Amino acid sequence: MEPLALRATGTALADRPNWDIELITAQAKSSVTFPTSKHPRSGIFDAAYAFLTTEEQRALRVLGVLRESDFAPWMIAVALGITEENGGRLASRLADAGLIERYNPGSGTPWYRAEEPVLDYARLRATAEDTASDQTL
Repeated sequence: MEPLALRATGTALADRPNWDIELITAQAKSSVTFPTSKHPRSGIFDAAYAFLTTEEQRALRVLGVLRESDFAPWMIAVALGITEENGGRLASRLADAGLIERYNPGSGTPWYRAEEPVLDYARLRATAEDTASDQTL
């Protein structure tokens, strides 16, 4: 397993100390996974993704659309059509989940960085969600 994916999953589990193991297992299984033959290594972040809120999942998928490894919270906000404050909150929550990292370039405003495996996963998720929503129409 990818060390970053393992860390993100561990962080998600650590943030839920009161959850029953059966609930954790059910939550992880409820997430749509990708066939490994079509997308090798695509499922490595599935468990961490399953533990995100719906808003956090949307924010993660937007990272794949941004196509930038470094980004400011306002970029998420614009892409999702939400306030900059909410964009910052979602970016912070993704950082807390261990999926992205926060840094300060000296401007006083935090910036965030997503590693390539996370961006690849975000792109796959964005594509899968678009396909799923097209099929329900």
